[in-house]
Amino acid sequence: MNLFNNLTIRTRLGANLFISLLFVGLAALSGWFATERAAQQAEQINYQQKNITHQVAEFHKQFITTLQQSNNYILTNDTSEGDKFNLLIDQQIVSLENLLIGLGATLGRNEAGHNILAEEVTGELSDLINQLISLDSDLRMFKNATNSNVFMNNRINDLLEFGIGPSVKAITESLTELESFKQDKPELTDPLADLKKRLEASQLITANMIALKNVSLKAQFDEKGLGFAAMPLIQQVNEAFSGDFFNQALAQNLERGFDGYFETFGDLRDTLTTMTLNNQSLSEISERSNRVLLTIVSDLQSQTIQSLTDLEVFSYQLAKWLLIVGLIGIFILFLFNLLISRSIIKPLKNMQQQLVDVVASGDLKNWQTLTGRHEIAEMSQAQAALLDSVSLALNEVDKVNQALAQGNTQMRITGNYQGDLKTLSNAVNESLETVEHTLNQIDAVSQALAEGNLSVEVPLDNSEGQFRRVLESMTHALNVQQSAINDVRRVT
Repeated sequence: MNLFNNLTIRTRLGANLFISLLFVGLAALSGWFATERAAQQAEQINYQQKNITHQVAEFHKQFITTLQQSNNYILTNDTSEGDKFNLLIDQQIVSLENLLIGLGATLGRNEAGHNILAEEVTGELSDLINQLISLDSDLRMFKNATNSNVFMNNRINDLLEFGIGPSVKAITESLTELESFKQDKPELTDPLADLKKRLEASQLITANMIALKNVSLKAQFDEKGLGFAAMPLIQQVNEAFSGDFFNQALAQNLERGFDGYFETFGDLRDTLTTMTLNNQSLSEISERSNRVLLTIVSDLQSQTIQSLTDLEVFSYQLAKWLLIVGLIGIFILFLFNLLISRSIIKPLKNMQQQLVDVVASGDLKNWQTLTGRHEIAEMSQAQAALLDSVSLALNEVDKVNQALAQGNTQMRITGNYQGDLKTLSNAVNESLETVEHTLNQIDAVSQALAEGNLSVEVPLDNSEGQFRRVLESMTHALNVQQSAINDVRRVT
């Protein structure tokens, strides 16, 4: 209160307005900063969804399409399907490069021509970039494996067409021709019959091995087909024609057909082995790449969900914080306004009570002037000055009345007053002058009567009211006396 006592009301109200505006400004500024932060988080989420999650999802979708096209190419062995596959996989590789560059990666090439990171990546996107860069080698290996698989298919077809087919034809023709020598060479009967069965078994085994891609059937081929177990049979046929120079070529043709079938079957087995490994590689690459992409998409979705959760928590905390700040601000403003109100109302009530006491007691001397440098203190001082003036005027009026009661009509109010007090002092002084003038007139008439002068005239021009009636009565009494005396004189 002592602080407020030295401040004017205008200063207090101005300070109140300033503090109110300050709290409102701080609240608005806090809200703006909070809104900006929330907007930045929302923008970050939107950026991640638009520039990262969406692109990765599209890349994954394109990868699935590429896998399907790879299967179509392998199953159909069609050149046009191969062109589509190679175009898709090349586009996939370019898309991956653009995605990595868009994420801020600097790319280089290794000795195999695969993309690698030219500089170490740091920051929030480092894990994502490191995961994506591994896909470049997988895509290129997947392309090579798919084309290799188709090549293996073509090689198998070529081996069947140019290896197995001619060998089967040569063996069949040789066996047919050698059948005619069984009567001359009865030792050929069992080997030729066995070779014929083994040829049929070999064709079945070959078909099963290709269809099932089961290279373990090679053991069955060696045992029941034209494998190692058939070599002694071929040797027996050759021995049967060892001295027959004219027909020895038939046995040699059979041996060449056998060797061709044996070697071609071995090539088929090796090709199928390579093809199986290649298929495993294709499966591993596609599974690994798909797993990486699914992991990336899952991580991005988790990040988005976490970002949304963080934004929700931040919004809740922001609302809570703003509510607390607002309540504190309202309490402080209420307390400050209460202090200001009390600093104004309390002295006003003090003045009001003093005025009530003055009215009740009629004592103007008990006024206590307020101290301070504010308008109410100035008003209290002005009120004190007013009461002092009234009290002084009333004291002079009282003195004049007391003097008049003692017969002294010459005392006057001499104070220098203004306004109504001046009018009052002038009125009292005029009343005294009127009383004095009237008494002087009465005194003059009385002296004239004492001297026997009944013809004295009482002037009435400056008399009003009761004073005039008194003078008029005296004038009438003098006139009656004068008339009586005149009548007596006439009689005498």
